Amino acid sequence: MLNLIKKDIIVSLSNKSILLMLLIYVPFIILAFGTESISKIFLFSTFGFCHMIITTPFSYEIEDKPHIFIQSLPVKKTDIVISKYINIIISFILGTIYSLVYIWIMNIIGILDSSKIDIITLVFAFGLTIVVSSVSLPTQFKFSPKIAKFINTLLFLMFFVNITTINYVSRNFTRLDFSNFNNLLIVSAIISVIYFISMGISITLYTTRKFY
Repeated sequence: MLNLIKKDIIVSLSNKSILLMLLIYVPFIILAFGTESISKIFLFSTFGFCHMIITTPFSYEIEDKPHIFIQSLPVKKTDIVISKYINIIISFILGTIYSLVYIWIMNIIGILDSSKIDIITLVFAFGLTIVVSSVSLPTQFKFSPKIAKFINTLLFLMFFVNITTINYVSRNFTRLDFSNFNNLLIVSAIISVIYFISMGISITLYTTRKFY
């Protein structure tokens, strides 16, 4: 399973288009939201990184059809699905590093103030990434690569368009007192339930899927 995760990350980061996108992505977000919206910049840059890392390996199925080769290996379909979900967490960690380093460089230049990023912003970004990715992944396992790519492109665009909704959720999230164990437990439970239900759905879809 570890090799499956490594394969996905290497495939994504060896893609020149993805590397170029990661290079210009944060400046684009800064142009869109301004230099004062440091929380939004961190949120969108981290989520965008994760989305690219998670969805890029699926796009190779359109031409290369790697599932034909993978099915000849001693790897269970369940392991393939679980590796994708573990990859969400690993991609978030890598995305956080990517965002913080980029913002730190911008801070040195004098464009951004990195001190405005707090632990609540980090937790909210993690929760939102888990939830959106949990919605995204079942479509990858259900539909053909072309259809799944179209759906996930729409999902990614909706994430940007619905900035008002995200702001509303973010404001209410930051009002929660995470020093209160019950609040922390409830939020963690909700995110975990969404994550594991999505994983179960994806396993069912992938094990019964007819490949195209």
